[in-house]
Amino acid sequence: MDFKMHEYTHAIVGKVTPALRLTDKADFNDARRQHDCYLRLLRELNVDVLEVDLAGTFPTNVVVEDIGIINHGIALLPRQLDSGEEYKMKKIREILKRELGQSIIEVADPDAKILGSDVLFTGR
Repeated sequence: MDFKMHEYTHAIVGKVTPALRLTDKADFNDARRQHDCYLRLLRELNVDVLEVDLAGTFPTNVVVEDIGIINHGIALLPRQLDSGEEYKMKKIREILKRELGQSIIEVADPDAKILGSDVLFTGR
């Protein structure tokens, strides 16, 4: 496929791990197959996929859409919602800064609440 997906260049995704079976009684093989299809589609769209082991329990070890809002080299990261997300935030912060060269801005106001999934980009 020769389609270029706007300006998207990278996708950070969590790995599907065997811990999935323990936490959600989900079919690990089916989840792995679906995840592999998802990754293959991203790669067919010329997106570089960074798959990260985020530990934790399913589905939070796979889902990363709430981690931040990234646009034009700037990553706005919300305050972590609970202590269970500390590891995930740390790993994503490292990748954004070290591997992707993003400038990190962290929301410090304790009353400010925003999630990455609160934002919808529709184009120009």
